[in-house]
Amino acid sequence: MKRLVTLLLALLPALMLPAQDGLLQRIIEANSPDALKASFVMQRHSPMLLEDIKAEGVVFLKAPDKIRWEVQRPASKVTIFNGDIPSAQRLTLPKEKDFACSAEEASGELILVLIPQRKDLKRMFDKIVLQADKKTLLIHDIRLFGKDGEETFIKFSNIITDADIPQDLFIKE
Repeated sequence: MKRLVTLLLALLPALMLPAQDGLLQRIIEANSPDALKASFVMQRHSPMLLEDIKAEGVVFLKAPDKIRWEVQRPASKVTIFNGDIPSAQRLTLPKEKDFACSAEEASGELILVLIPQRKDLKRMFDKIVLQADKKTLLIHDIRLFGKDGEETFIKFSNIITDADIPQDLFIKE
């Protein structure tokens, strides 16, 4: 699950998709602040599990390469990347040719459907669905549809962009 989260966080600012009247580029820019703090609820469904896995917590991002993923429930766990993602977990960031994208509007929301075009991404995902607020363009819902019926849903709330985040949050203990 950490790899999915790392991929997801790396994907958002890196998706340089052909813009429909510049919409996608504006969404990317709106979701690429210097710092961000948000609460999250993550739910993962797998046909291999008897019940879904649910986690709640807070995520802190600081450009260009700091992430603190703090799970508070059901059990406390903190994952920190302070510019030191191990080579085995490093990702090749996607480029515009890596996804086919469609966008639609519904009830004041923008829904973007990304279909992987690159082989390694196709092996991981059937599609990724992003839901953003039409006014702020901030992405608040992410659905990752994996192979074999796996699905991960992440809902962000209390999103604060350009938050004042202390550097010591990214120090590993």
